[in-house]
Amino acid sequence: MEPTTPTRSHLSRWGSVAGLGFAILMLYALIGPPSGPDQNASDATWQSFIADGGNRIWIIAEVVAGTIAGVLFVVFMASLREHGLLSSTSGRSILGYGFGLLFVMSMFAAFAAWASVPASVAIGGEPVPTADVIRLSGDLGRAFISLPLSLSAGAFAIAMGFDARAARICPRWVATAGVVVGVVELLLGVNFFPLVLFPLWVAALSVALFRHSPARPAVATHTRSLA
Repeated sequence: MEPTTPTRSHLSRWGSVAGLGFAILMLYALIGPPSGPDQNASDATWQSFIADGGNRIWIIAEVVAGTIAGVLFVVFMASLREHGLLSSTSGRSILGYGFGLLFVMSMFAAFAAWASVPASVAIGGEPVPTADVIRLSGDLGRAFISLPLSLSAGAFAIAMGFDARAARICPRWVATAGVVVGVVELLLGVNFFPLVLFPLWVAALSVALFRHSPARPAVATHTRSLA
């Protein structure tokens, strides 16, 4: 019998790549496109902002990037069991996956709210709505970002941080950073800066998991000696 040759799990490898992709697209969605007018700006300023085709393209690109980032985050979560993370039936593991899914759903809800007005004008051919409607869609998106998204991201990071510390599959500072980022998200998530910390931490964890990618033994082959 020939010795088995370990092979890298495809899910663990591509899950780590998906985590990096999520981080890049999420950072772009948060800080890439130009921000809209000030909330106290005049109605004409808001309507002029949406009437500008370039601004609409920026917002739609932001929404597309954020939506793809959410899908990649689900792939990233699916690969965690390959590394022994959140793989038990403990309350911590169940809550970790639950808050991770709530994070993704909050992303979809926020970006759907932001896309509703520019997409209806650019794609549906609708006239530019009143400034109150434009403000409402923006406020609704920010509400999803500031509350359920930041809280669920913080809870997920804390669960992952403690689980990674226990499993010892990544540098200790990465696991500790997850707990710290999670606490910051829970306490200060309504502000902008903590939102940037979460994708940065996911990127660091993805790199650590890629280097740790578990190996699976290949099927052993049998050889017969010739008489």
